[in-house]
Parts: sequence; structure tokens; C-alpha cells
Amino acid sequence: MPELTAFTREAARRIGITETALCKAEQTDRIAREPDGRWDIDKIRRRLVETVDPYRSPLANGMLYEFQMTMFQPVGGMDAIGQALFRALGPELVRLGRKVIEIRQSERGVRVLHVDAAQGGNPIETTADWCVCTIPMTVLSQTEMDVGPAMRAAIDSIPYDASAKVGLQFRRRFWEQDEQIYGGIPYTDLPNSLISYPSRRHVGRQGRAARGLSLRRRLRLPAFGDAAGGLRAPLPGLG
Repeated sequence: MPELTAFTREAARRIGITETALCKAEQTDRIAREPDGRWDIDKIRRRLVETVDPYRSPLANGMLYEFQMTMFQPVGGMDAIGQALFRALGPELVRLGRKVIEIRQSERGVRVLHVDAAQGGNPIETTADWCVCTIPMTVLSQTEMDVGPAMRAAIDSIPYDASAKVGLQFRRRFWEQDEQIYGGIPYTDLPNSLISYPSRRHVGRQGRAARGLSLRRRLRLPAFGDAAGGLRAPLPGLG
């Protein structure tokens, strides 16, 4: 017996994707309703997998519940990971406030020259067998280093997109109480791109929701309610 429903939101909930994603898939002819206007859940689920674009895969975003990854969040935020590594290694191995000015490598290993980031001065050389470099490309492109022409060209050509995060706190969690949204990141076609809902203390009294915005588009941030159930400013319940 086919699993059918006439409601788009209910179909999205059963499949494990957002209602927006389901509507976009219908608009691009990846999926279609049954002749009577209802959704066949199993058929839609199969079509989403069969027609997935490997370059913009909803599976990569964990939008189908069968493919969601187990996610853990460090208590105190992502910075807690770096703080824990610092405590484990100690100040003898970790040097803070240093600016890397050169990275030299040969068959014998790697040499890194660095100076005091605030005052400059004479460089200090640190040697090692390997170097794991996490310097942003736009900064690394200004650093002297031993790499081939192709690698250098790649480093120099990679751009970064400016972005911002806006956090809002409300007196009540209307997205949980009214819309039954508990955590996660819904994607929108608005300039903010997405909304991140809190993933802890569900059904609490107050809650914060964060919005992301690509500054490259240079668009004004619309009212938060535009992507949160049709609310308009002034926002009811804003704490």
C-alpha cells in the first residue's frame, strides 16, 4: 500500500527534508505529485536519490534522514577544541602571537621562520619533519615558501567570500512551539541563505536563532520573520 499524503509539509517531514527543498525539487521537475495531487512518499524518496546532482547533492547536506551524519558539538563552542589541544601540549610547544614569514622545505624536512606578530624583530626558525599549514590562502599567498609554479598559482587564485552571522534571541521558541522545528539548518532563497536553529535545550523558554549572510551580494538583511513562518517586524516576543 503506497504511503500517500496531500500535504507538502507532511511529505517533507516523512522524507526527512525541508519543505523548501521539496518545493524546489518539484519546481525543477525532479519529482511530481500523483494525478490526484497527493505525494507518494516512497516514490518521491527514490526520485530524489536517482536525480541527485553530484555537485549540489542534498545528501551532502544531510537533508535525507537516511544519510545524516552523527553530529557532536563541543561544550563551550568550537573554540573548546583548540583550548583542549593547548592544554594538552602546553606553552612549551605552542607559541602564540607569531607571524609566519617563510616556509621552506627540502628532502630533509621543513623550516618555518616566524616573528612576533605585534613587534616584529628577528625571525625565529623552527624545524620539523612535516608541516601542516592551515594559514588562509589569502594570507599564505603573501608568504615566502618553496612550492612549484602550479601550486603557487592555485594559492594565489583562490578567493574568499565575506560573510556575517546575526544572532537573535526571542522570549519564546516559536519555531519549536508553532512549527515543530527542533534544531537544524533550513535553507532559503532569501539573501541570508540559511537559518541555524539552536540544537540544545529544546522546549526551553528563550531561544536564539542565527542567520548567515553572504556580504558579496551586498543586499540588506530582510526581516527575520520572512524565513520564519511569515512574521514581520516588529517581531513579537523579541527579548
